[in-house]
Amino acid sequence: MISAQDLKKYGLDPEALKKLFDTDKPSDEVRRLTKRWSARAQAGQDFNLANYRLYLAIDRAWDTGFHQSTQTLISIIKDLVESQNEAAAVSAIQKWNMPFLLAADVDPKTGQPTGRSRLSLPALYSIIIALARAYTLMRVARLVNERTQVPIFKYEPAYQTHLNKLKAEIFTQRADLMSREFGYGATVGQAIQYAGMYGHQLQFVEEEWYRNRDYAEGEAHPGKEGLRFVMPHPSRTYYDIDHPLWTINTDTGVRYAGYWRVTTWGSVSSGKWWNLDRVKKSSRTSSADWNLYFQTTGQCRLASGTPTGSGMFSQIDRERNIEEQFYSRADDDQPVWMTEHFEKINPHRELSDKMPDTDLWFRVVLASDTCPLYVAALPDRGACVWLWEPTDNRSIQPSMMLELLPYQDHATNLISQGILSIKQALANVTLFDEDVVNREAVSRDIENPNEVFYRKLNFWPFSGRKMQRQQANIDGIFHPFRFPPQDIGGHLTLLAQLLTMLERVAGVSVQDVGGYASHEQSAEEVRISHASTSQRSEYVGLWCDRGVEAMKSIIYSYTMSYGTSEAYAFIDKSYTEEYLKKAGFRIVDAGEDGNLVAAPIENLRVESFIAQRDGPNRVPWSQIGTQMVQLVTGMAGSAPPEQIIPLLNLALDAMQMPREFRLKAPPTEPREKPEDLKAWVLEQLKALAGQAKEYVGAQQKSLLQQIQAELSAQAAQTPPPLPAGLPAMPAGLPPGPEPLPPMPPMPLPFPGPGAPGVPLPPEAMPIGL
Repeated sequence: MISAQDLKKYGLDPEALKKLFDTDKPSDEVRRLTKRWSARAQAGQDFNLANYRLYLAIDRAWDTGFHQSTQTLISIIKDLVESQNEAAAVSAIQKWNMPFLLAADVDPKTGQPTGRSRLSLPALYSIIIALARAYTLMRVARLVNERTQVPIFKYEPAYQTHLNKLKAEIFTQRADLMSREFGYGATVGQAIQYAGMYGHQLQFVEEEWYRNRDYAEGEAHPGKEGLRFVMPHPSRTYYDIDHPLWTINTDTGVRYAGYWRVTTWGSVSSGKWWNLDRVKKSSRTSSADWNLYFQTTGQCRLASGTPTGSGMFSQIDRERNIEEQFYSRADDDQPVWMTEHFEKINPHRELSDKMPDTDLWFRVVLASDTCPLYVAALPDRGACVWLWEPTDNRSIQPSMMLELLPYQDHATNLISQGILSIKQALANVTLFDEDVVNREAVSRDIENPNEVFYRKLNFWPFSGRKMQRQQANIDGIFHPFRFPPQDIGGHLTLLAQLLTMLERVAGVSVQDVGGYASHEQSAEEVRISHASTSQRSEYVGLWCDRGVEAMKSIIYSYTMSYGTSEAYAFIDKSYTEEYLKKAGFRIVDAGEDGNLVAAPIENLRVESFIAQRDGPNRVPWSQIGTQMVQLVTGMAGSAPPEQIIPLLNLALDAMQMPREFRLKAPPTEPREKPEDLKAWVLEQLKALAGQAKEYVGAQQKSLLQQIQAELSAQAAQTPPPLPAGLPAMPAGLPPGPEPLPPMPPMPLPFPGPGAPGVPLPPEAMPIGL
């Protein structure tokens, strides 16, 4: 990755490159590069022309619904006949360019065409079963839904330092804002869908950087800015086939890629392009092959018309012929080929020895494949690719749509053959006696054009005498005959077997959308089907994740190089203001739960990120929040509230609860400094020791006085006789001193010396205890 400042320093910015390419006398290096770019662009277009039929078949199968709209329009035709007349319905069909619903009107008397048209509406319609589109969307929906998260891209540093984590968190929020502004979620969804349709989808940057400034109080401020992407049709893209296509995502192989389109000269000349007076008319505009390409693909159509001034000068007028090769102001409606070519070159070896000796990606805009309209060096690759099930040794990648096309065609054939069998079963022949019934009456009424046979009373005259002479019976005038009916049960059986084979071979089943198939009979079979389909789905998902990784890398590189607006992120208070300032960030708004931090783009550089941590590989925040709640609940009984409440609030953040749904921290009293607190504790313990000494001394004095009084009162009493050899025992002695009452507790503001289980310091121990 190279910054925009370094590109300008080495003369690789568009202004400096314009001096090299927008000149009448380009250098040999410029001519050599332009020739190579032109040759590669033309080779890519020729490759597209030779292989576009494959993508045309896929597009045709994808648009099956549009090709079956005729059956719905037939109901409108029938309504026109009933509300107006048949002539109005015929007129509508002719304006809609649907002649296959008309038949030539024939005079029943002469059998000759009358020159008018009559309706010929089919009773049963051919049906194309859109199996390929339906099953592809089932798999695509599963892959896209697994990768639809908020934020859609999460950046995690490969080196897990506190500063890298902070930078990655801020850049994740910046990329999420860019994703909402530029619709990166829709881009990822469309890219995966195109990969399922065509096997691969190249995604290019539309320009180096998009910026739309905001204005407030007459001053310009950085507004909406970011990367815009374009995903052209695979039949209009090309790449370096010397390397596997996936190497463009890692920037380790493919050295060029591009896409082309056809626009008008008026659109090109109105832009700020270079060399507009040197653009030649492309010879492809008169190619029959390319005209067929545009007519069948429907992407665009080459403008027709003769060159201005043709026929007004002689073919031997050399100067006039040279002038006609270039576009002029009168050619605004003429087609012009535009090619966006991205190539990796070494500017030191291929442009100037004053430029850096390293490989850089360049964006080159070519007109008519030969004239450079714009050249710019890029900080990173200008394209990434989304793949389905790639094969390195194939220049055209297989896709899911391509794999399902044979099943769709066979299913359509079975349904069509079944409808044909029903039509044959409805076929009938009725014989009638021409001697009794007039042929013109049968043709006019019984053949029932436009169902008039049922809408009026039909009267046929007959001669009873003539029938009596002919010995004919009126009941025997018509003799109906029906052909043997055709059985369509075999077609339906084959259709069911075809769908079973499709699900087994292609690895697709209705488990992709949470259902079960009708042919699955047991739970074990359902489990096996789900396991088999999930394995292939996960394999395709790995290639989708590699596309996400490449897109993330491109967004980061271009943002770090061209981004001007600061990144704003909400950071918790564990990061102090001093730490944020040291990292190059500043606090914009300090809140109770966290701080709004502003970070300049240049201070968010991280060495590398962890790859493939999005989609199903990323643990959702909701699951993390649920686990956090369970852990905090288990610790609630052994930790103080001031530690539990922040953890619970963090879990609520992870569960994406509203900001108002939070717990408030308990109020805390301000505490003294540690040294003041220690002195206060010692004073309290000394006072406690003095009180304890006075209390114990008073209790001892009272006990001695009580013993002396008891001895004096019992001195006059006669003591009982004692055994010989033993001294006389004084009478009336108390059994002993009573136990001391418990000492009242001294309240302490917090656990400390003197609390239960905490020993007192030696200097605070009461004397005499």
